Amino acid sequence: MLVFASVAAGFAHEPYKMAIWMNGQKVGFGTIHYGLDKKGHMVKHSETTVFVGDLKQEAVNESTFDLRGRPVETSEVDTLGGQRSRISIAFGKKDLTISLTMGGTTKVIRKDPLPKGDIQDRAALWFVAIRPKIGERTTCLDYDFSTAKWKPKTLTYAGFEPVPGLKVSGHHIVGKDTDEWRDDHGNPIRMEQRMPAAVTMLIVRE
Repeated sequence: MLVFASVAAGFAHEPYKMAIWMNGQKVGFGTIHYGLDKKGHMVKHSETTVFVGDLKQEAVNESTFDLRGRPVETSEVDTLGGQRSRISIAFGKKDLTISLTMGGTTKVIRKDPLPKGDIQDRAALWFVAIRPKIGERTTCLDYDFSTAKWKPKTLTYAGFEPVPGLKVSGHHIVGKDTDEWRDDHGNPIRMEQRMPAAVTMLIVRE
């Protein structure tokens, strides 16, 4: 499940509710929040429930960055068909370690050296700790777990623009296959992903 995540402790308010669409059909719901935790880390936290046919999948995603945008850890806990598993990626000084937990047992399933390029995702801090200028662009290497490869990721701040489907505006951040609108505190209002499936997450403000 392609959502963002992290630890809720230390956030200024409760996570926002969101609805999830895939290829134009509503398939689930959840909560999401971006912010700084008590340790000073930038964190993204989401909890989602998605229905695919007769299957119900629950996921808790967590991503943590330092204040330079360097990833610290990413994890996902999935519950499907009554089975729960947790996969985590820890980013060390020289390598990354991927661990899988099932049935109370944790095993390291992969350990790779970090790439020579820049892995600092500065856009993760936009409107949480950094206010970019219109047209500002950042590029970094992003780890794709599905292929076990690092891929370049470029994000551009397009400006404060109307949010599709809502009567509000937000800070529009554009990627190759993504669009995201955030509020003044960096929390998401709407997120769109076009590949590998058209997924839209619309945040409900109450």
